[in-house]
Amino acid sequence: MRTFLSLMVATATLLVGAPSAGAADPLTLTVPNGPMPAATLGSAYGLGITALGGGTRPVTWSVSSGSLPPGLSVIKDWGNSSTMVTGTPTATGTYSFSLRVRDKSGNEVIGSFSIMVSGPASAAPLSIANAGSLLVRGAVGNSYSASLLASGGQQPYTWSIMSGTLPTGLSISGNQISGKPASAGTWTFVVRVADASGQTAAKLMSIVVF
Repeated sequence: MRTFLSLMVATATLLVGAPSAGAADPLTLTVPNGPMPAATLGSAYGLGITALGGGTRPVTWSVSSGSLPPGLSVIKDWGNSSTMVTGTPTATGTYSFSLRVRDKSGNEVIGSFSIMVSGPASAAPLSIANAGSLLVRGAVGNSYSASLLASGGQQPYTWSIMSGTLPTGLSISGNQISGKPASAGTWTFVVRVADASGQTAAKLMSIVVF
């Protein structure tokens, strides 16, 4: 009987002395608030973020405010604790957004971030590459075609007539001016080109129709 009581006392002492489970650590992110690594227009981008601490997995990820650069998105189920900001940016600029992370125990953290997207460092300034200001001459009633040329910047290019008018019967489509001139004369106009990064260039040009 004495041995049994001693065992009970020892067991009770062990149970009382056992440490209790501590509270879970706060939910945090491995990427600190603020600017994320910069991205380059047209180049693949990928950045992993992991949630640490908190409670029961998996965690869920969502954009709670702002917006990612066009072309980038957040993978919502990349493992139990992680996500990835990934994609190929399609526009330059600085984009600010917040990510909300929540675990199954109800713990939550919101991180505020920004990503700057720039054009490739090696990109030359955009310019109109046609030599001189006079395009090929045209003849009334005959088919006409002239090409507008650009250099530098980031393709694709978008062309337009900024001011002035083309000869009657001609129009612009892409980088081609074409049609059948309807009357003789000299027409002067400003051609404008814009590239994918937002650069623009303009040039005064003329077409003579005889």
